[in-house]
Amino acid sequence: DCIYFAVITLTTAGLGDLVPTTDGAKIICSIFIYFGVACIGLLLGSYIAGMLDERSYREAIANQIKACPNYEIGGRKNSTRNAKYVVLTLREALINSLVIIAFGCLGFYLIEGLSLVDSWYFTTVLLTSTGYGDIVPKSDGGKLFATVYLLVAGTILLNNMSMISMIPLELRKRRTEQALATGPLIHRINLDGKDSRGLDECTREMFALAMMIRLGKVTEVDIKQTFAAFRKLDVNNEGVLNSKSIIG
Repeated sequence: DCIYFAVITLTTAGLGDLVPTTDGAKIICSIFIYFGVACIGLLLGSYIAGMLDERSYREAIANQIKACPNYEIGGRKNSTRNAKYVVLTLREALINSLVIIAFGCLGFYLIEGLSLVDSWYFTTVLLTSTGYGDIVPKSDGGKLFATVYLLVAGTILLNNMSMISMIPLELRKRRTEQALATGPLIHRINLDGKDSRGLDECTREMFALAMMIRLGKVTEVDIKQTFAAFRKLDVNNEGVLNSKSIIG
């Protein structure tokens, strides 16, 4: 029964055949629901987002990451900044959640006349869409409050869960960008002179394009397409465009 109840709760199925009956059980259940659902959202959200992120980055930077010696080192150097980001994100999500849960608890306590424990328990079950059905609003005022509260507070809670689930992805993104930003960019734009096609100098625009490619913001195909569009407009092969060339 314990395993069954835990799974039903974590998946927010909330069948209602097993429900906490004592105040202590309701408090423990409320804590378990919130943090359990948050952990499930963290795992699923980071996995899905990571897959999407990997797909978008794969062609542009996968091989360059492997060749970059600063990928792991950059992560260690920025551990303090990353730790601060994690702490601030968790603190913001926790404070927001506590505020909206406390507001709902107070509302159901005053409108429905529930005890503080039942109000806290019902608010948590309602917000996480677990919905056991053992406690429900009975008055019209309570139903109206529950409707408006669920729409507003549910959106805030969903945003909090999204913030938590994006932590692993954001850390991975920071490590990747740090590695590419400090990696051997000079080889990427052939400024070392070892290549016969190497460049004697690099303009700010060339550097920006190379960096954007390395960070996966654009691909070389995108750059080639823009160059092709430029050549099409530059009918005199002057290497510059004026307003007449662009508008015409």
